[in-house]
Amino acid sequence: MRRLVLLTALSLPAQAPAQELPFDRARIESCLAASATQDEKLGCIGLGSESCRAGSAGGTTIGIVECTALERDFWDARLNATYRALRSHERAQDAEVAGLPYAQSQVDALQEMQRAWIGFRDTTCRYESAQYAGTLSRPVHIHCLMRLTAE
Repeated sequence: MRRLVLLTALSLPAQAPAQELPFDRARIESCLAASATQDEKLGCIGLGSESCRAGSAGGTTIGIVECTALERDFWDARLNATYRALRSHERAQDAEVAGLPYAQSQVDALQEMQRAWIGFRDTTCRYESAQYAGTLSRPVHIHCLMRLTAE
């Protein structure tokens, strides 16, 4: 029986390498640079994965999820860079007030806030995707993650 499984597996065609999905990072960065207000910047969300979702790869549920995940990763990297810079700034602030009565760690408060936000994001996206059954649930979930991370 094990030999039959092995022979069957060997006779299956090799999977084609994953198609490189078109993600337009420059489109988002250009939009952000041209945006003067927060509302204008919010309009940049979704632009990087738009052409990917409109193309042949994005025409399937899996394609939509993968295209949107690329943009979610872009926003997540920006979020993490901002968090690291803010954490460094807060660490310097903590050093300035160290030893003062009632001084609280801004680094600790920032970390606690970030953890609470992650819980909020994940719970919100689970709720949004629970509104849909079947194949639409996953694209709604990843889009929510992208949107909240970008915001």
